[in-house]
Parts: sequence; C-alpha cells; structure tokens
Amino acid sequence: MKSFTDWIRSMKRLPQDPEETMNEVEQHSIRRIADVSVEEKEILTESMAEVWVKQGNYEKARQIYRKLSLQNPSKSSYFAAKIEQLKVL
Repeated sequence: MKSFTDWIRSMKRLPQDPEETMNEVEQHSIRRIADVSVEEKEILTESMAEVWVKQGNYEKARQIYRKLSLQNPSKSSYFAAKIEQLKVL
C-alpha cells in the first residue's frame, strides 16, 4: 500500500498556465461563453418594476409590466392597472 506522500508524488503535475494545454478553438469557445454570461439581461419581475418606479423610471417599469402581462395572461388586468397608475405619475 502506497503512502499518501508516494501517491502525491506519482500524480501528474498540472501546467502552471491552463491556456498552454488548450487549443485555439477551446480558448475561443471559453471566451465566447464568458462574454455571453456577462451580457446584460433584462430582469422581468414585478419587484424589478417596483424598483424602477421608486427610482422614477416609469417608462422602464411600464415596459416590464407590459411584458409580464404577456407572460402571465391570468394577471393581465392586474398589470394593466399598474400601467394605468404609472400614467398618472
């Protein structure tokens, strides 16, 4: 039976720079995935619409309520009322 130290010594060492072992296609793929992951994505929640209202950005809040109305037809009258309230502000 090997000791832990022997086992560690027998392990293959990883390169210091992981990019050294990747080909150009892999590097490009990783960069593309990273770029997509940090793209600005619109948050469509009622809470986000309320944040926009509190910040005074009523147009963005109305846009979110319209989109939520399309996503949740059962609550469309509720969101329509919210949109009407924002028209007064």
